[in-house]
Amino acid sequence: MYCPHCGKSILDESSFCSFCAKPVTAPPITTPPTTAKQTSTLDSALRIIGALAVIIIGLVILGVYFNSHSTVAPNRSSSPATNAIAAITHQPVTHSIFAGQMVVAARQFRFWTITITPQMTNAQLMGSFHTAGGTGNDIQAVITNPDEFENWKNGHHAQVYYGTQRTTNGNFNVRLAPGTYILAFSNAFSLLAPKEITAEINLQYIP
Repeated sequence: MYCPHCGKSILDESSFCSFCAKPVTAPPITTPPTTAKQTSTLDSALRIIGALAVIIIGLVILGVYFNSHSTVAPNRSSSPATNAIAAITHQPVTHSIFAGQMVVAARQFRFWTITITPQMTNAQLMGSFHTAGGTGNDIQAVITNPDEFENWKNGHHAQVYYGTQRTTNGNFNVRLAPGTYILAFSNAFSLLAPKEITAEINLQYIP
């Protein structure tokens, strides 16, 4: 290199000029620039992360929408995300109305109100039950609308979608159009004995 003061040629690593003895400033050390390949890799990673975020947010929004439009009994067998996927693929969704054991006291009823919306196509109420207690191990079951339920509950003639006399076991698979329905078990005919019912009841439909 050359001395910036006197112009003489001096060694590259010199700190002072050997001719004029003036200090020589060393060239600045620069950081190598980021390569185009590194920048391209970072951009690709950011695009992938952004696309995944959009998909996840979309599934969450769909799940919230379909969950907010469901008006049946509390669901034990499907989640909002499951409902959203089922809506896209037109697969059936199953809601558990009841599963387990319950006691119906003497002269009493147990019932559930079930609402089928127009968005719930091919709705079917399915279930089975077994009764124990009293001298007959029996119960009465019905699926009907709220008005006819009042007639049935008071011992009058009623139009029903499903109904039994006193029985120990029962199975049902009833297709329901949009509307409001009552599923009920009656032990009103028993004066003293409570009845224990073991049942599994589900509502299935295509969203």
